[in-house]
Amino acid sequence: IDAWIVRGATKVTRRLIEAAPKLRWVARAGAGIDNIDAVAARERGVGVLNVPGANAVAVAELVFGLLLSLLRRIPDAHASVRRGEWEKSRFQGRELRGKTMGIVGLGMIGRAVAQRARAFEMTCVGHDPLLKDDQIRTLGVDPLSFGDLLTRSEILTLHVPLTPQTRGLVGTA
Repeated sequence: IDAWIVRGATKVTRRLIEAAPKLRWVARAGAGIDNIDAVAARERGVGVLNVPGANAVAVAELVFGLLLSLLRRIPDAHASVRRGEWEKSRFQGRELRGKTMGIVGLGMIGRAVAQRARAFEMTCVGHDPLLKDDQIRTLGVDPLSFGDLLTRSEILTLHVPLTPQTRGLVGTA
């Protein structure tokens, strides 16, 4: 094995790196390298890289596919039809238009989500500690503190790496 191209679910551990003596590169198809033991790779002279943003459009579209499915109650309506029912009035959906979407993390994926949210005529509020408020505003997003974002958002989407700081970012409290 000269190179591995992995997704986020594949854990490239020290043991795997040591088991591949010809390995020269590990590439993650996506953002972050938290699933790759970068220290072990560096010790062996193995390059580690990722392609952040390569899947930004796909993820943003998935966000809206899932949102539309939930708001329009598509899974429930589909199950009802499969049972031979036709209870159209029972499955009245809601629209995205006019809703406020809170976006935590305005990297490439968060930006792609904001762009699509505006196309649905949604109000976008955002929080990203790595960006200044004026940078967030240029994205068509109103900058808010994390607490204010949670209060104002009807829909919340998170696009941050899993780190000790982001683990448990949203919970029961």
